[in-house]
Amino acid sequence: MTTPAGFELGAGWDLVDVLEAPECLFATCIRRDSCYWRALDRVGAKDPPQMSEHPDPAPFDPVLLLGGKALLYSTYGGIAEYGFETHATKTSLFLPDECAVEMIWISPSERSLVYLLQSQTTAPTDKEVEAMMAASPTKTGQCHVAKQFSLMSWRRGSPESPKLVATFDSNVSSASIDWAAQKLFATLSCRVAVEVDLKTTALRRLDYCHPSNLAISPRGTLLLWDFANSPIQEICADGSKRTLVELGRFPSFSPDGSTMAFTRNPNEFLLCRIGGVVESIVSTPSSDEIIYDIPNWCQCGKHVAVNLIDSRCSPGRMQFLIAADIAERKIVVLEREQVPQSCGGRVWIPTSWFGREAK
Repeated sequence: MTTPAGFELGAGWDLVDVLEAPECLFATCIRRDSCYWRALDRVGAKDPPQMSEHPDPAPFDPVLLLGGKALLYSTYGGIAEYGFETHATKTSLFLPDECAVEMIWISPSERSLVYLLQSQTTAPTDKEVEAMMAASPTKTGQCHVAKQFSLMSWRRGSPESPKLVATFDSNVSSASIDWAAQKLFATLSCRVAVEVDLKTTALRRLDYCHPSNLAISPRGTLLLWDFANSPIQEICADGSKRTLVELGRFPSFSPDGSTMAFTRNPNEFLLCRIGGVVESIVSTPSSDEIIYDIPNWCQCGKHVAVNLIDSRCSPGRMQFLIAADIAERKIVVLEREQVPQSCGGRVWIPTSWFGREAK
């Protein structure tokens, strides 16, 4: 088939219409002023097994799997759930109007225990507005809103409100939980990295690194990188540091930790396999598309997906979804609905949830 205009495939990679996978890629799409779920049983298939139009409340990132064939996701005003057997949505946690859920984590050992990163917006006082106008007279009419970020713990199904674990003195850029160590690691907008002990709630600053982003790898190491192309570094438990790739961002390891997907340039999607061998999957060097997204792996470890958006900040910009089969070296490029702002969430779901056997 013909490669879409502006796309260049990596050496040895083929473009196909459909990818067969043991899991279904379930994505949120935005159309006009509404949001809906779309399930792609065979990624790229023209006959998705089901579509749930206009869920209320509308879904946003992140989207997580629950037991009992259900999803947990953030939404306006709190956290909601979507059931595959009932095709119904419900809000399971309501938050005040000025609060929003930025990130969600579910404990792998206690599925009812949820951690959420909550942001609270605060409008400036009249005196603060006057001071801002005096400092920047050319920005008359702009109102700056401050955010306070807090880490909360919450029990699904409990009538109790979320409990405060930690408060951050700056906006949180990224965060990840090391479940084995029971610690959350986060980077703040002031380029400070912090560690929160989930058991004791103690917060400490990590003076040995100043990245703009971090993540936890499947082997429990800390990954560091910047928004701009920079080395992706790994810090081990003994404090040793090594560079995984010289230029890149948004790293994401396969479930078994053998392969790292990442982006670069900023419109190239790549893999780094065992031994440090780097190969390009696809890139769009002559277009306005950028990859500003963390790759999302199928649990089988053979399929990975990432969002590609138009970098021009205009209404109705087009979005693409790239999914790759790293074993067969095949990819599909899907044109998603027009989206005004968000990349849209997506999650891999067992095909058995749709009454189908794995491929």
